[in-house]
Amino acid sequence: MKSSEKFYWTGIFTLIFAILGIILSISGQVTVQTEATTYTGEQIVNFYLMHYQTIGTIISLTLLIISFIMFGFSGVIRAIEKMHTDNN
Repeated sequence: MKSSEKFYWTGIFTLIFAILGIILSISGQVTVQTEATTYTGEQIVNFYLMHYQTIGTIISLTLLIISFIMFGFSGVIRAIEKMHTDNN
């Protein structure tokens, strides 16, 4: 397995996790916001849940950025490998 392929697959897996995390955090924020308006007794719990969802969103967006960086690295390394094979 070439190093460019490693970066490419790492990027794909990171992208999948990022998308899953974003979906989960968005759905979590929606449920937390609706619960906070309907159940007043659980507002303290929901306040903490909202903060955890925000942290989850930040982590997911970071994973998304990392996946794009991995795709960029794989493209650069693939170009370098191609130059080496063309030269030899």
